[in-house]
Amino acid sequence: MIQKYKIANGKYKYLCRIRYRGQKISKTFETHREAEKWQNNFRKQRDSGKSFYGRVSCQMFLEAYLKNAKVKGISISQQELANGFHKNQVYPYFKERNMIDVEIEEFSQFFIYLNEKQNLSKATCNRVRSYIKACFRLAIKQQLFSGLVKFDPIAGTEAFAEPKAKRKIPSKEDCHKFIVANKDSYYWPLWATLMFKGLRIGEAVALYRDAIDTKHHLMTIMRTYVEKTNSVLERTKSTRGSKSDGVRILAIPEELRKCLYSILPESGPVFLKPDGTELTPNYVRKFSLPQAYKKAGIEPFNPHCFRHAFATYYLDEGSIFDLQQELGHRDIKTTQDNYVHTTDKQRQIRAKNAERIYDIKEPSGPSVRNSDLSADELISQLTEIVTNRMSHEQKNDLSNKPVFEKEQNILKVDFLRKQKIVSGPGQ
Repeated sequence: MIQKYKIANGKYKYLCRIRYRGQKISKTFETHREAEKWQNNFRKQRDSGKSFYGRVSCQMFLEAYLKNAKVKGISISQQELANGFHKNQVYPYFKERNMIDVEIEEFSQFFIYLNEKQNLSKATCNRVRSYIKACFRLAIKQQLFSGLVKFDPIAGTEAFAEPKAKRKIPSKEDCHKFIVANKDSYYWPLWATLMFKGLRIGEAVALYRDAIDTKHHLMTIMRTYVEKTNSVLERTKSTRGSKSDGVRILAIPEELRKCLYSILPESGPVFLKPDGTELTPNYVRKFSLPQAYKKAGIEPFNPHCFRHAFATYYLDEGSIFDLQQELGHRDIKTTQDNYVHTTDKQRQIRAKNAERIYDIKEPSGPSVRNSDLSADELISQLTEIVTNRMSHEQKNDLSNKPVFEKEQNILKVDFLRKQKIVSGPGQ
């Protein structure tokens, strides 16, 4: 089918669409004759049983990626990021080349070129690499382009080693100052929710009344606020790409109940601006939170730092497996690599654990392992050990004297045998 349409400058273009192996193939031409010629050639090749795709360009990769992204529900920001990578990095380098013919070595040189010539950070180069790898894997998995893509060359390239950025989180002292300064403020229920439950800011502002169970003291995290579209979605970050529904149910601690239950509306969002209008993550970052940390007299931080602080100090008392459930991470590696920041208390615990490995401890009583002791000193120490083992009643009971002497003799013989002074039976 050839469709004529008018563009912005008043000229006309011709869009030719053909269905091939369940896919819609389309291409735009300047004239009707060009469109008709392409359509006839396509049909001829299709009917002959030959593959129409003689080549796979990076533009075709992008179109397939975006189409799959919409079906999978990948965020708009991620789609825009892929579009930007194609426009600014991939297409200027490869142009209309057949991506199937590009070797592993050339892809490696491409990533080095991005880092050294375009001065992109190693992290950005790795994101470009991930995008191209996703395109190849998608084409192989779904047998796109008539199954021409058989091999993923990106798997043979090495990603850049990224220096791990150290996120600065509020100390316990700063958190205490923040609580004291803001406990009577309008936004205290929001700050308490972020601090005591470690929610993402998008999840907190999308917390609705129907997600709070005051009878059993539970909250259900099942929505998130999407800033690109300024709307609330019935899903969280944990939902996307997960085999489960991504919903997590969290217990509400007593400290949070005191301030949260008193502001619960009959329906709709729990947290609003003082004038009753919608509260957004951007408003919290730019206006609400800066006023709060200035009032507390502490260094600036963003709402996500509450989540990292919660994760770090939670491990002082809890396990990383429980923390994974609280934060809603699909992979525990995310919790371990990105959210666990070692505290001084955890370092001290590790030091004590190291001592326990070798059972390092000071002797609690007198030692009888010194072979240089005289007989009188030996008997004196053995007597003291046996006496310490006996209860107060046993010490005062004269009938226990034979027991005392028996214990003393057993310890004495055992010690001398260890020192090879006497030999036991059969030696």
